[in-house]
Amino acid sequence: MRCLLALILSFLFVACQPDANDILERSWNAHRVGITADLDALSYAKTTQVYDSLGQLSKTIEQEHKIFWDPFVYEIRTPGDTTLQVYRQRENTVEVEQYGATVQDTVLIQKAQNTLATAYFVFWQPFKLDDPKAAFSYLGKEILPNEEEVHVVEVRYPEDPSTDEWAFFFDTDSYLNLGYRVRHNGKLSLILNEGFTDREGLPILVHKRSSYLVLETMNSMRLQADYEYRID
Repeated sequence: MRCLLALILSFLFVACQPDANDILERSWNAHRVGITADLDALSYAKTTQVYDSLGQLSKTIEQEHKIFWDPFVYEIRTPGDTTLQVYRQRENTVEVEQYGATVQDTVLIQKAQNTLATAYFVFWQPFKLDDPKAAFSYLGKEILPNEEEVHVVEVRYPEDPSTDEWAFFFDTDSYLNLGYRVRHNGKLSLILNEGFTDREGLPILVHKRSSYLVLETMNSMRLQADYEYRID
């Protein structure tokens, strides 16, 4: 009898757990996913402020990002770079431009490819989670360091050789994506979305986020970088 009761309670507990895919669907709708299909292009300025281990500002990076969807072209310019460097992706081809000329350097092109892929992935959230190669698991609710209560969804890419571990945070009321944590090369980082751009005719996109290095627990962190995105 006790075994039967335990089995029933276990079934009820699992049945009452939120579904990861439902949370993602709610988040896409909260961020106005329907508008994304109507976008032809989007451009924004990005300011990155990097901090050292003592919490002091060590450098500021200004970039200009432009995205075109048909055909797909994504471009990152760094106006302060002395070589006038541009990273550009045209569909599946990546190129690097310096001093107005295309550079044939495989190492630099690989760096550009990684930079473009990462920048697009983190900016275009939560929409980039709509990926048939991804697998999702619901991890439960958590309280973030900024005291926001969130649903936590683990995201895995079984076919990806990378060992990165991702978990995304979704507000339990609005379902907005409030950030994520990622373990990369043995380092755990916590990224919190602290503001959004809510403009007519656009999806709700991140305006400001901060990145923290988790030293031991979520109560022991240091600021790594701040990011601000200003949509034109």
